Amino acid sequence: MEYSTIGRFQDISAEGVIYDQGSVYDRLHKLTDLRKAQGKRYSLVSVLMITVLAKLCGANTPTEIAEWGENHREELIQLLKLKRASMPEQSTYRRIMAHKVYLEEVERLVGEYNQQGPHGDIYAMDGKALRGMRKKEETGLEYLLSVYDVKQGKTLSQVEVGCKENEIKKAPQALELVEISQKVVTGDALLTQK
Repeated sequence: MEYSTIGRFQDISAEGVIYDQGSVYDRLHKLTDLRKAQGKRYSLVSVLMITVLAKLCGANTPTEIAEWGENHREELIQLLKLKRASMPEQSTYRRIMAHKVYLEEVERLVGEYNQQGPHGDIYAMDGKALRGMRKKEETGLEYLLSVYDVKQGKTLSQVEVGCKENEIKKAPQALELVEISQKVVTGDALLTQK
């Protein structure tokens, strides 16, 4: 570990990636890889980091994430110190994101990271249908309830709702993950019930 010139502590991963302690990349290292050793070509951290970066750029489905990764292959190989010259295929992203453990943990870790630093005075709470990550044979839509910092433009927490009607029950759970003292929290009409 070394102290950088910009005032952050840095570390080096087993792959040789230099990263800031407390960063999303650092937090992803704390996840346990639940995959079988056979057929594993990419580290869990690398696949999840590509997923997070692709989603930040608007890629939502496994196919879009794989295409985004392929379009940024050279940068990702250099940034993540990948040993392979190829990028993971969409089936790799689909298999990893099928584990609800990863989905919940990544959301929690990214939420914790987003809660660092300054915050605005207004948080917006709203539910949205989750699209693109479900398989064709699955019926119905899943919903996420998010708490969003309007001033900073960051999602501070997200919880899985299941269906639109359950937002009222999940709202306290979403708010528990965020410091809301002396903040204005807005919501749609569905969330105004007691």
